Amino acid sequence: MIPSGLYVTALQSIPELPTRGTDLIFYSTFANNTNSLITFRWLVRIFKPDNLTKSFGQTTSTLFTDLGPGVRNQTLFGNWKLPLGGPCENFIARVYFVDQNNQETPFKQPNGQV
Repeated sequence: MIPSGLYVTALQSIPELPTRGTDLIFYSTFANNTNSLITFRWLVRIFKPDNLTKSFGQTTSTLFTDLGPGVRNQTLFGNWKLPLGGPCENFIARVYFVDQNNQETPFKQPNGQV
């Protein structure tokens, strides 16, 4: 379960406009609205816009150690690559919290939206 007060406020990719066959690196902005240090694992799942219930791909998870109160960016250590061949497509990337049992929960923004 995601600790109460821990949110994602942004997710960016490098390169910003990806192409097929290019390693896509993600970095996320996390907001810790508690008074404690939080350590957690996170990953990014990739979805096609017409099916937001089944991911098309995912990155490896990354450990974020001792996120203190406030807002901080972290780069995901894993990456994702869409294979060559095929048309230009749109995808949606979502940040997931990974608990000690490897259960994944999508992060929410402070406004409650995924």
